[in-house]
Amino acid sequence: MKTFNPDIDYFSASFPENGLEMLPIKFLDKLEFSFAQCGLLDFSFERRKVGLFSYKESLNILRKDAFSNQYIQAGLVAYTDISFNQTSRYTGGFYFSLSAVGCRGFNFPLLVKLLSLHLMSITRIDIAVDWFDGLVNFELVKSLYHKGSFISGGRSPRFHEIASKIMCPKTGELSQIGSNTFYVGKRGGAKLFRGYEKGLQLFTFDEDCHPFPDWFRCEVELRNKQCEIPLEIVENLDGALLGAYPKFFNKIPPPNHIDQTGIFFDIVKAKYKTPADQVNLEHFIYWCKESYGGLFNVLANEIGFESDVIVDLLMPEDLTKKPKRLLFPSTS
Repeated sequence: MKTFNPDIDYFSASFPENGLEMLPIKFLDKLEFSFAQCGLLDFSFERRKVGLFSYKESLNILRKDAFSNQYIQAGLVAYTDISFNQTSRYTGGFYFSLSAVGCRGFNFPLLVKLLSLHLMSITRIDIAVDWFDGLVNFELVKSLYHKGSFISGGRSPRFHEIASKIMCPKTGELSQIGSNTFYVGKRGGAKLFRGYEKGLQLFTFDEDCHPFPDWFRCEVELRNKQCEIPLEIVENLDGALLGAYPKFFNKIPPPNHIDQTGIFFDIVKAKYKTPADQVNLEHFIYWCKESYGGLFNVLANEIGFESDVIVDLLMPEDLTKKPKRLLFPSTS
């Protein structure tokens, strides 16, 4: 088993009002203490003028930048005081997020240990892996998609790519300017993949001496859309990658700079509250025809079985058996 030694590049969590055991404004003090314990040093809260995500109050999390020595955006906090929530106009409870700046050097397993007793729910987590030597690149990711490496038990997920190019007005030739990005999945959905040229994203393309010409990043974004992201995911990021896209991460090489000795981990998957990706009857009929239409054709037109014989032949012994993902009623 191989490790990619991934990092958390974005993290957000929410806490229901009945899990705080204190007023939200008091919970802010505990959050501040927990952040400091987990390695978020040189940070402060800055109150915002308006609420956020239907919470009444919100704040910016600011962290001192090591290069500029200035405080820059590192995340957000939002909550609703209990007195406001009595009208049901605002969402009750507490929320926070940490951007890439806030996640740097942060001890997430310790944070979960400190705050899980408050019914903590992970609402989003971005897990990133970097290659610096060209071992994985845009064309490889694109090629593996078209070979079915992102399929996990159904039809191929949607994709789109952003190829940043510019045309020379004299010759009409196209040349790359900036980073190419390959997306798999639906933005805002439970699972999204993106692979992009991180070095070209951070630095202008026409530098004489590009510092990281082959820096490529793969990110898996997980959201709690009709599912629960297990808290233990922060202790097993490799398992989360394999749980999200097992074929893809089994086919690509790990970064060369990562030590592969003594590696073992369990696969981690989101816990769906309802059957994942519920689909209607037409969906099942379409894919049954695609997968087994040839068999039906042989049974009916070459062997000569009648339709009722074919149905009896393929019916299960348990007549109450139904597809777990079938959503009733049918649309037609």
